[in-house]
Amino acid sequence: MTHEKNTTAIIVTYNSEDVIIRCLRSVTEAPEIASVIVVDNCSRDNTCEVVRAQFPEVQVIENPKNDGFGRANNVGFGKVKTDYALLINPDAVLEKDTLSLLIDAAKKYSDAAILAPALYDEKGELHQSYKQSVFQREKHKGKFHIPEAEICADFLSGAVWLCNMQHLRTIGFFDKDIFLYYEDDDLCLRARKAGFGLVYVPQARALHIMGASSGESKPEVEYFKQQHLIYSRLHLEEKYNGAKAAA
Repeated sequence: MTHEKNTTAIIVTYNSEDVIIRCLRSVTEAPEIASVIVVDNCSRDNTCEVVRAQFPEVQVIENPKNDGFGRANNVGFGKVKTDYALLINPDAVLEKDTLSLLIDAAKKYSDAAILAPALYDEKGELHQSYKQSVFQREKHKGKFHIPEAEICADFLSGAVWLCNMQHLRTIGFFDKDIFLYYEDDDLCLRARKAGFGLVYVPQARALHIMGASSGESKPEVEYFKQQHLIYSRLHLEEKYNGAKAAA
């Protein structure tokens, strides 16, 4: 097992006080964690106060406005001095040896820029968190197979990522023009284009409480999310296939 403190955890929060404690507890208990950075996107609840009260060792960065998921993660990336960065949503919880298993795989597959664990919900059901690239999966709905060991993928869900920072600095961080949605697709596409691997590590496991990272759902919040879902998808189409394809 890996116990060198070679990983910085980055957690982007927005109205996440109801879920952040479980996440932080699982992260801070991992012996490979050197430091934890919470980047808060101007939460209107008590997220920052809760984190500071219960985890005083965690660095909390409060954005003056909601900068979106990718840009907030980029703030965290800019402060990483360790070999690896663990990106984890506040509604995700690591199992005991998950980070150690991910780091062991990262050392085994040295060309991998991003590695991800298997994601389960609270009922124990496996999520389909590795897929084809966004363009391919929209054309062809492939059958989901549960792998017996590590596999290469075109896309890994951004709920939990272990990032090799040397490779990530070569690829570049999240696209600052994407506020929300498809930012993980974009970074996966760029990683593959740059010749780096994406590795799914099924023996590493994490709980993911889908949709719980940004507080209670309200009609105006859902409208806001749908707006960005549409914009981000069109942005991705134009970026990779041109304005005509987006139109």
